[in-house]
Amino acid sequence: MILLLIVIAYSKEEHILKFNEKGKFKIIQLTDLHLSDGDELDKSTLDVIRKLIDYEKPDFAAVTGDLVSGYNWNNTEGWYEKFYL
Repeated sequence: MILLLIVIAYSKEEHILKFNEKGKFKIIQLTDLHLSDGDELDKSTLDVIRKLIDYEKPDFAAVTGDLVSGYNWNNTEGWYEKFYL
């Protein structure tokens, strides 16, 4: 949930993508995170992601692949709201 809020917050701001003074442009790609239901493993994963982004300071971050696992899906509409909104 925290990662989604970060993405939403940054998506509302206007950013210009450009190379730095050394001609570099750093991209970080996070893929197939398979977050499940907000348990301790999810919290650890999000903590590692925060630390990685703070350390690498990428110019652009892309989240691709399967963000959520859906292990808790119970075949009802809106099941995800409890876990992801």
